[in-house]
Amino acid sequence: MNLKAEGQINSFSVILVLALLSSGIIGKGEAHRGQQQASESTRKISPFAFLNETHEAALVVDVELARMRKSEAYIPLMVWLAKKSLYSLAIDRSSFLFVDSDGNVTSMAEPREVRAGYSQYDLDAQFYVQKISAGGTLLTAFSFFEELQCRFFPHPLRHKFRVDTLVDNVTLRQKSFLADLIYFPRQKEIVSGQGFRLRVESDGLEEPLEVAFNLD
Repeated sequence: MNLKAEGQINSFSVILVLALLSSGIIGKGEAHRGQQQASESTRKISPFAFLNETHEAALVVDVELARMRKSEAYIPLMVWLAKKSLYSLAIDRSSFLFVDSDGNVTSMAEPREVRAGYSQYDLDAQFYVQKISAGGTLLTAFSFFEELQCRFFPHPLRHKFRVDTLVDNVTLRQKSFLADLIYFPRQKEIVSGQGFRLRVESDGLEEPLEVAFNLD
């Protein structure tokens, strides 16, 4: 093959890749593979709760409240994150990411945005307290770990001492966990059959931990 022909083939390949990217075909394929991989490692442990765990950590996502709020501007997720292995795990707001069915990644909302633009905030707090009080927390291998303070979205109803103070930097050590109700902006309409993921990223993890779920 001469150099001119080879150059034409390489140019065509670049154009083809760019065309596929712009059409979303490659992106959607990667999103589907990511969703499939997360689904294979996720276990449904109750009608509303999903669990994924490694030798390092365990993540539970409860979507009962999210299913009730599908048309709202924010998606509420009840989460439990436990540290199983020896080394500590630093968690902050940037650690939690919401991945939609197209692979789009959304960061956690800011508390002031949710308070200002979401009318269900007080009702969500009441629901959270009632569910916890009624034994809605899940009995898992880490249920008897030490719970550390965490308030990504503080609300006086949700905390024993009626405090409304932000606590959004937590260092999980071995056999400890955090539990909280967190929010993500809803970027598009939620329809039946869509798959979603909650991802946890941290320098303390060998690789991100993801839980796959749906809101049907």
